[in-house]
Amino acid sequence: MQVKAFLTVRDVARRLNEPTHRVIYAIREYRIESAHGVGIIRLFVPDQLPTIASAVKRVRERKGAPIL
Repeated sequence: MQVKAFLTVRDVARRLNEPTHRVIYAIREYRIESAHGVGIIRLFVPDQLPTIASAVKRVRERKGAPIL
């Protein structure tokens, strides 16, 4: 049996080298569905990282935040 690797929002933020609040905002703004949830914790799979990264980039550009 293969175990899926799930990522929390904080894990996603670390992998993208972005502040957690920006990742949360991008996920909400672009309505990115989590792959799974446990209580109030949203879990994402590594395959979703490019989608979330793209959303964060659009938020950064729109808000005028510095591009890292």
